[in-house]
This record gives sequence, C-alpha cells and structure tokens, in this order.
Amino acid sequence: MADKKTVAVYCDFSLVSDEELNTFRSLVATHMSDYGKMRDESLCARALLKYVLCKYFDVKDFTILKAENGKPYLEGKDLYFNFSHCLKRVICTVSDSEVGCDVQDIRPVNERVTKRFFASDEGQSLSLSSKKDEHFTKLWTLKEAILKYKGDGISGGLDFYSFSDFLSYESFCAYGLNFHSFKKDGFIYGICSESEDILVLGTDIKDILNNLK
Repeated sequence: MADKKTVAVYCDFSLVSDEELNTFRSLVATHMSDYGKMRDESLCARALLKYVLCKYFDVKDFTILKAENGKPYLEGKDLYFNFSHCLKRVICTVSDSEVGCDVQDIRPVNERVTKRFFASDEGQSLSLSSKKDEHFTKLWTLKEAILKYKGDGISGGLDFYSFSDFLSYESFCAYGLNFHSFKKDGFIYGICSESEDILVLGTDIKDILNNLK
C-alpha cells in the first residue's frame, strides 16, 4: 500500500460571498448536471474537488456520476474521491484507491448516539476521558470516514468499528486501513485511506479561485 497516493484538502467557506458562489457555480457546471440545485456547502465541496484534481492530480476534465449505492465517482478515471461538509467547513480527499472522510463541529456527548452507534469499549473510553466532547466527535468522524470509504453509510454498522484505542493518535492503522484525524478551529476531521502516506493541506477561497480561473 505504500505506493498509494492520497491528498486531503480542507477549507473554511464560512465567509464565502455570493459573487464567489456564482463563480464556483460556473466552474463546476460542466462536470455535473445538478449543480443548479445544490446548496451552498455542496457547491463549495465540488469546487474544492475540482481544485484538488487540477492542482494535485493534473485532472482538468471530469464527469461525476453515481454508483448504484449512491456513492459518487469519476467517470473513466482511476481516481476516487470523497468529501464532507459541516457549517461551511469542507474537506475533500482524492486518492488512487477508495477513500472516505468526514468533518464535524465539536459537540457535547450525546448519550443516545453513544448507546446506539458506539461500541461498548468506546463508551467506556468516553466515560473516562478528560476531553469527552472532543473524543466523542473524533470517534464519530472516524466511523463516518470508514463507512464512506466502504460506501455503506450508517446502515453499514457504526458500532462494528471501534476506535477507542486511538483517541490519542493523529495517524494510525486499523482494520487494514490507514486513518488520520485532526482538530482545526473547533472542528474534527477524519480520513480513511488505503494509503500509508496521507497528505493533508489547508487552503482558502482566494487560492481556489486563483487556481481554477
């Protein structure tokens, strides 16, 4: 797996202007048919995908389609992608193998969610944690990342995967896959990839526009 390439780029779109959104809309229009109906966050996510493909994989022309399970993919390309957004924070991950990612704002522990979707050892780890809210959110993003990697969604069984042993790790290997988790400005990001070397970068709206125009 060492030769696999994975690039993850995150961006804060919370201050995006209407003019910038219109520019993004025109930039992604040729790559998908439903761009006109997209919410702002989804539009920003697709603009970030175009940015990552152009800047790090030299892919300028592409078409996004959906598989039978609903997971989007790039038609005719040996590349895989996934993106996630929360409160206009967006992460996009592109790789030459399947990949999954998630971002969530740090939120208070939800006992109902913990009992329903977390493994028993994860619940025990949370009860002993001095950073309960942060660790609760980290566990959730890692679970989402691996399920999005597999294309299963929540129906794939969130409680099947336990990450209680990795709460203090930023990068680690579990279930034969590689994970990276980090905190930025009150948000937790999680990435799941076959690649051992995951390149994580931040960007901003200005850089995206400069690279895509």
